[in-house]
Amino acid sequence: MNRIYRRLPYFLQNMAISVFGFFNDKKRFGIEFERFLKEYSENNNRSLDEIMHIRATSLSRFLKHSNKSLFWHNRFAKYDVDLNGDPLVQIKKLPLLTKSEVQENLNDIKISVAGLRPISTSGSTGSGLAFWGNESSEAAQWAIWWRYWGRFGINRGTWCAHFGGKMIVPILRRKPPYYRLNLASKQMMFSAYHLSETTVFDYIQALNKKRILWLHGYASVITELARLAIQTGAKLDYQVKYISLGSENVTSSHQRVIFEFFGIKPIQHYGLAEGVANFSAIPNKEGLVVDEDFSYVEFLPVGEQFKIIGTNFTNYAFPLIRYDTSDLASGVNIEVFPRTVGNIDGRQDDYIKLPTGERIGRLASLFNQFDFIDESQIVQRKLNMLEINIVKNWRWTENSEALVLAAMREKLGHVMQIHFVYSSAIKRTASGKIRFVISEV
Repeated sequence: MNRIYRRLPYFLQNMAISVFGFFNDKKRFGIEFERFLKEYSENNNRSLDEIMHIRATSLSRFLKHSNKSLFWHNRFAKYDVDLNGDPLVQIKKLPLLTKSEVQENLNDIKISVAGLRPISTSGSTGSGLAFWGNESSEAAQWAIWWRYWGRFGINRGTWCAHFGGKMIVPILRRKPPYYRLNLASKQMMFSAYHLSETTVFDYIQALNKKRILWLHGYASVITELARLAIQTGAKLDYQVKYISLGSENVTSSHQRVIFEFFGIKPIQHYGLAEGVANFSAIPNKEGLVVDEDFSYVEFLPVGEQFKIIGTNFTNYAFPLIRYDTSDLASGVNIEVFPRTVGNIDGRQDDYIKLPTGERIGRLASLFNQFDFIDESQIVQRKLNMLEINIVKNWRWTENSEALVLAAMREKLGHVMQIHFVYSSAIKRTASGKIRFVISEV
């Protein structure tokens, strides 16, 4: 199908995407979606005690259903889990579930229910995951996201300029337009793979022509659009109203560059295809708030950070219980309800290893303090060698490298060789994302 799509003329590609969008939306936004959206929206007005009760009830029901899975039936028996007991107590008896365990036990975890749907993750560490969902799990996830967008005034009738990782424009195409229209879903879908200093005017001109008020997509792609527009002098002739970011960690550098060009602060949420955790921005509040009615989330301390552990409530085809997301958060307040999160800091493997044996994380914060850097990446080539890839902007001076090096030395000491590499853009993964840390050791 992809080969046929690439050969179609532009207008037929628009038609093909719109037809796909129509049937995809029909499947995605059906009766179950409306039920969940109504339920989640009503929860906005419920008391905290009521939300706690909903969470406990949902968890209890989900654990009992999960006993139909051979994998979970055996694990519940092994760890003496009482499915009629307090679910918040009983779940703690279970060990964490790793991605490798899931991959090794796909058939034993799966429960045969109506409407099975394959789901896959891109795998930001190079290790994707293919598993199963059902109508309820997909509907619930989209409903929780639309509740979040709805809080900011975005509704399903709002046109969206989408900047994701799909190869929406054939890679060999070298002339505009660098977007395709999904008329059914009201999406103007831009290519992340054609954006450059020579094409950014075409992107901005397309936005000016359509005057789309809502931009959504990867933080790195929208930041690159803003950075190139600033660099080349491309101008929007209207005011974008909403910018929402997802699927990648959002740094202060991303926020700064986006605000500098678009004049508005982006909003973000944290979610996973596995559906085990979801955190959303709320108007007039800093940070993210845990969607306590969507899943059961645990925060396990790892130094100054917290590992995000989650249990889904709605995927009756493939229960994930105490699933280790490998993602890390900071600024977590577990003393309030709903709990709040300051930042998503990256994945557990966003670390470098020192020759002395220590593992050092939270390195993104080093670069966030520098407004002369638009994008950065750390590549550990050897145990004692780091390569720092940097996309600099007009604020860069002859002293900037020394400032970055001093910050790195303060964090890492002098046991590492540090080399700087400068480029116009950081290389993306096959799914269009940027990995902040790449380790080759």
